[in-house]
Amino acid sequence: MEIKEVRLNDKMKQLIGKSIGINIKKTFEYVPEAYRQKDENGKYEIPQENWPRFTLRLISGMENKKIQDLSTSTKYENDPTTGEVKPKIDFREGDAKYHTLKLALKKWNFLHDQDFNVMKWDSSNLDEDGNITDEALNCLSSSLVDELWMAVVYNLKLSEEELMGLE
Repeated sequence: MEIKEVRLNDKMKQLIGKSIGINIKKTFEYVPEAYRQKDENGKYEIPQENWPRFTLRLISGMENKKIQDLSTSTKYENDPTTGEVKPKIDFREGDAKYHTLKLALKKWNFLHDQDFNVMKWDSSNLDEDGNITDEALNCLSSSLVDELWMAVVYNLKLSEEELMGLE
């Protein structure tokens, strides 16, 4: 069977929606929103050369299902009003974020610590499988973990303007 390259227009892409494959080797850059704020003149308040950059990748459907399994549990309880046994699903959001970033976060540049010193990235931040180590994950604040998780889950990409100057 011959494979043909098909060019999709915007309407076709919209119709396809989320019924697509995911290239987990492809990465994207992300900068926390706080750094991308503009002043009243439309200029970035923090110069781009001072922005921390995170290299992330998307999570595949199967990886996401494994993360859901690791992050949820089901208990069965009696409903006191009806006496029926009903399932109660317990979702542990912290576990989901941990397992997601463990796979998705591949690198950072120019990340500052609480004293505003740059935290260097080196190969020891990745384990033998190429996943970020717990020690490196523990360098991230809670709010940064939340934002990076959202970037991965919702495939948040920087605009062309925001990408300019990131080297």
